[in-house]
Amino acid sequence: MTEKPIITLLAVTSLDGYIAKHSGHAPATWASPEEQDHFLTRMDQMDWSVMGRVTHEAAFRPNRKRVVFSTLPEKPEWRTENHLWLNPDGNIQDTVMDQFVGASSVALLGGTRVHDWFLERNLIDVIELSVEPVVFGAGLPLFWHDQWSGFQRIDEIIPAMAKLGFDVEGGVRALNMNGTKLMRFFRQK
Repeated sequence: MTEKPIITLLAVTSLDGYIAKHSGHAPATWASPEEQDHFLTRMDQMDWSVMGRVTHEAAFRPNRKRVVFSTLPEKPEWRTENHLWLNPDGNIQDTVMDQFVGASSVALLGGTRVHDWFLERNLIDVIELSVEPVVFGAGLPLFWHDQWSGFQRIDEIIPAMAKLGFDVEGGVRALNMNGTKLMRFFRQK
């Protein structure tokens, strides 16, 4: 059996747990430079990435290997030599995982539906979460799961992650002096 790569959800959220105010609200417009530097460094370490159509179109990279979740294709469709489009409503788990044979690292980049699809199948190994000191009040959450809602403080995130099956590693690290924090979570054994 081929070893499964490490699947890491890379995300930045507001303090109240939202990845965006609305679809298309790119982190580059509200996340700190330090968070964006961290994200780009981590992306350079990834063999594959998985994202929804909106994320893919907002940051199109022809040379990066990607699985793009979209309800548009009826069956798996290679739209470029590096971009496989799949409908998450279909029976696609084997097709997704087959793409990663030989890879050591895969990044999940959103949106919420992509995160939920992998969470529901227990395929997420690591969550690297940057939290910016902003409050959106509403928007697209990291997960649509009941455990992920209603945050007002960063210390509420760690217990919510534990309820989702993830333990924090090394606590909370400051990314800058303005209050941006980075946390790394691993799937509980």
